[in-house]
Amino acid sequence: MRLMSVKYANLYYKLGYSTVIYDLRGHGNNLPHFVSMGYNESKDLACVVEYLYQKYGSDIQIGLHGESMGSATSILALDYLKDRDIKFCVADCSYSSIKDFVKILTKKAKKFPRPIFALINTINKKKYGYDLNTVRPYITLENSTVPILLIHGEEDRLIDCWHSQKLFKHSIAPNKQISIFPRADHASAIRTNPKDYE
Repeated sequence: MRLMSVKYANLYYKLGYSTVIYDLRGHGNNLPHFVSMGYNESKDLACVVEYLYQKYGSDIQIGLHGESMGSATSILALDYLKDRDIKFCVADCSYSSIKDFVKILTKKAKKFPRPIFALINTINKKKYGYDLNTVRPYITLENSTVPILLIHGEEDRLIDCWHSQKLFKHSIAPNKQISIFPRADHASAIRTNPKDYE
């Protein structure tokens, strides 16, 4: 929800940036809608960026910042914004791919059979018309030179910090950095150590 982004907007405001925060489809004040884990949401974000260029002109400077699924969405949107000069991307506790996320999550839960991702994907393809195997932020970073900062909590129990490490490894950006915050759980790095986060 966009209200969860206010804490980040405040940081950018202090640095002199204007910010745009919004609810992803199916979240907050939007109508109920299935969540595609970044597949459609990244296209929506690209549309928001294009709208900003149309409204304010081509000389604006845009950076992306997302948390959790929003960070995967920000990375995936880089595929649709190749013709735009995106200045940076900050990805806080992203997953490297949906397949990796589901695989590790089900392994931790120990309740699901091994081929659960294949079953979920088959249902998803029939019901929603897209392949979950295409939601792979790490592949986007293999083709993007946009400066990226990857942030993750070392104690993240939902999306292991291994995901950000994989994203960092696959990124070809000349300017890339990874910050792992000790004692931080999922999406809590900013609360655990706000000064370092800023």
